[in-house]
Amino acid sequence: MRRLSGVGSGPGGEGKKSRRVRRSVVPTCRIATSEVPTFGRVRCRILVRHMEMAAERVAVDFSASGASGASGANGRAATGDVRVSAAPAVGAVRPATRADIPAMQALINGFAAQNRMLFRSAEELEEFLDEYHVHEEDGRVLGVCGLHPVAGALAEVRGLAVSEHAAGHGIGRRLVEACVARARALGIAKVYTLTLVPGFFEKLGFCQVDKGTLHIKVWYECYRCPKFARCDEIAMVRPLDLEELR
Repeated sequence: MRRLSGVGSGPGGEGKKSRRVRRSVVPTCRIATSEVPTFGRVRCRILVRHMEMAAERVAVDFSASGASGASGANGRAATGDVRVSAAPAVGAVRPATRADIPAMQALINGFAAQNRMLFRSAEELEEFLDEYHVHEEDGRVLGVCGLHPVAGALAEVRGLAVSEHAAGHGIGRRLVEACVARARALGIAKVYTLTLVPGFFEKLGFCQVDKGTLHIKVWYECYRCPKFARCDEIAMVRPLDLEELR
């Protein structure tokens, strides 16, 4: 123990007898448990356990937040499905039908209400129904995505939305692949999308490009976006014609 002077109860503590002050033992990695007094060892174990519990909570929080991704991402392609799949979806991707329109609209407009993609009316979905694919599982539509020809041999992947309850099972990937397959069948040379989750599309062969390099008709719907004046979407392109040359 260390003796401290000048701690008397009188003014300034001068002339008073010094009293012993017990220092708390703070455990560190350099202190061996056997070298710490009994009460210190107990406190050391308690502190270590608290540190372990805190680390466990951080790990759980990290896995819960880091493993999840957005099911919608603004603009015309609200993708996400970027989570690591625990198990692949058991449903199937198929062309959309009129009976799917209410479910498609609910998915798309649910994300549109969050400014993550554009609203679609039932009439608009019906007009372009042949452009859309849906993912159905147990009679429920859990995802939707469309391929819209824009100009020449250019088409847009748009309206990609996956139910938040079904995200993380590869549904978004399946829908985009179905659109790409349709683009190939139509002789489309390049497909593009505007998104806030470029990592998702990069895994599917898309690459980031400057928006200014895209055809002017790409902006045919931009005036409808609430973020038109401050667009933060990222343009992604997949050159199907170049892939065929490999």
